[in-house]
Amino acid sequence: MVHSFFIGHSYSDRKIKIFPYAMHGEYDDRYDLQSTANAYMHRSKFGMSGPGLNGAHLDFLGWLPMDRMLLFGRDGRQNYTLRLSSLSVPHNDTKGWLLIMIPYDRNDPRNLFTIELRTPNRFDKGISQPSVLIHRIQKAGGSYYSVLLSQSRDFYELTEGTEWVTFLEPDISGAFQTVRVSVRKMYASDADITISSSFDPEICRLGELRKMVLATNYGVNYVCIPRMQNHMGIREADLQRQYFYRNFYALRATYGANECKTGYVWRAIDEYDYVCVPPHRQENAQQQALYHIDRIQMITTATNSSNSTLDSETRKKSAEILKDDPTLSESECLSPYIPRNAFLGDNICVTEREQYLTEKENESAVNLLKYYEFFNGVDTVGP
Repeated sequence: MVHSFFIGHSYSDRKIKIFPYAMHGEYDDRYDLQSTANAYMHRSKFGMSGPGLNGAHLDFLGWLPMDRMLLFGRDGRQNYTLRLSSLSVPHNDTKGWLLIMIPYDRNDPRNLFTIELRTPNRFDKGISQPSVLIHRIQKAGGSYYSVLLSQSRDFYELTEGTEWVTFLEPDISGAFQTVRVSVRKMYASDADITISSSFDPEICRLGELRKMVLATNYGVNYVCIPRMQNHMGIREADLQRQYFYRNFYALRATYGANECKTGYVWRAIDEYDYVCVPPHRQENAQQQALYHIDRIQMITTATNSSNSTLDSETRKKSAEILKDDPTLSESECLSPYIPRNAFLGDNICVTEREQYLTEKENESAVNLLKYYEFFNGVDTVGP
């Protein structure tokens, strides 16, 4: 079924073949449903079941709340401790971050390390212990893949008191940039972890030259160019590239698998609304909830009467009373307003024009995604 969501099999970084016809590491993300034949399943009344999907897949599907996904380094901090919550329990039962994304490639912001916590709950009952997992999202050929990183020959998990360190490209002086993840404390459905990253997209790398720029409209005072291109001088493309490096995080108005094309942002009517729209439409769409109380009438099921003729303040108090009384529960939009229906359960009352714009935004959503493509495979998206 998940293949129909444009997701292929899941992988680990181990150079093993789970099945003779499989690629190296294919089916070896044992914490992910897309490695089903080799995954940590559990017995249920319907047979073997689970596990859930890894964090990278949940992000791809838009099934994680955007306000609980962290792009590490975006706020300028490079070393701090945070609370990570389990993906194995309902989101509203926890309060910590659900997915941490750590950039490692200055030329491709989609290449990330992802950090997640899985615990032996619900679909993940087959997992033996609370585990912090690290995946590397990487582009191979024309497709992006998520790869579960092994911590030793036989283990993929980080547990309390353990840490993971990786080395990135060396800078111009030969010093390696690093990423370190340390698990400080494990709880029933949370973990305290410390992350430090010296990834700096702006500084020049080993094998590059740092060329000063006297004046430029790009806001940079130097550019990094490969040594072999030194004889070519500084070109417009070099300035554009350095501008991209310098503003690596500032340009990430959106991020992850659902990053929007340049100039667009998530509509964010709620924390799962990843439809890409121009910034002014985001503001307009979010403001509709402020007008909702003046556009509804509450209907009592006992008398079938409404409060449509009441003033705004009285209607607001009536709505609060009706909300608390299960026998008086129905509401409908006052004419000429209609439900917006941006997604299932969105009953905010709006004008016909606003509903039309919302419908058109939903229809064109995939065309405004920066990475609309099959994930973890070389297949295509579409009917």
